[in-house]
Amino acid sequence: STISSRKWLADPGVEIPESAAKVHGITTEYAREHGRPHVEVVHEVATELRECWDEHRVVAIYNAAYDLTVLHTQTDGSFTVDGPVVDPFVLITEFDKRTGNRRLSTMCERYRVTLNDAHDAEADALAAARLAWKLPRRFPTLARLGVDELMRWQSEFYRIHQQQAKARQQAFFGNTDSVDDAWPILTAANRAEAQP
Repeated sequence: STISSRKWLADPGVEIPESAAKVHGITTEYAREHGRPHVEVVHEVATELRECWDEHRVVAIYNAAYDLTVLHTQTDGSFTVDGPVVDPFVLITEFDKRTGNRRLSTMCERYRVTLNDAHDAEADALAAARLAWKLPRRFPTLARLGVDELMRWQSEFYRIHQQQAKARQQAFFGNTDSVDDAWPILTAANRAEAQP
């Protein structure tokens, strides 16, 4: 089958921290020279996702709560999730109880999914889609779920995982900070948009 893709590069209009540039390889200078204004790029990405959902496609995003919350906040709350999302991060956390980190590169190795050029957005997106395709074969319960049920399950799994992480944090560090357990767009982002 043929894989088609689109790539965007945004100039965020601020300095890109050196630590971030070491991860993804994009420096402030590179983004300024080759990128487009981030407002335009954010709008195009949001439009592309809406078109996917309008065409009844499923969007696979690894750790969707992060990316979709960023997109929601960068559009001043106008971006919403209007179709199905498969989040291999949430599903693996629920169905695969093995210990260790859950970074995309680690999970790709565990599930024998090709990930070329980790931290490149296109490579990461393709790896997330490949994981989403493999998981129902590994965990047959997932194959029996309808789209609405899958969305509900992922939301519930995410809530449970966040609460468990908070309980562990309290046990070890005595930290009682609140936890944002909404999925796929974190509640804090929605609350911030509602402020006058």
